[in-house]
Amino acid sequence: MVGTSPDLGSPSSLTAQLGGRPLRPTSPTPALLRGACYRRGKLYIRLGKKAQARTDLGAVIADDPTYLGAREVLESITQ
Repeated sequence: MVGTSPDLGSPSSLTAQLGGRPLRPTSPTPALLRGACYRRGKLYIRLGKKAQARTDLGAVIADDPTYLGAREVLESITQ
């Protein structure tokens, strides 16, 4: 038929259109999680929640001791 479009509603047709990859969320990468913890730690500092900030920034440093700026930010709130 002229003017018909493929079935986009069924999961199997969507999976086929994506090259056989299933439609499901992927797990966040460790780098993404470190960045989120770093940003949340800085937010906790602005909110005056130093204990939570120390927890998040400490987790970032434990996972990646060279994470840019994390150690300095943590040291600034522990002094």
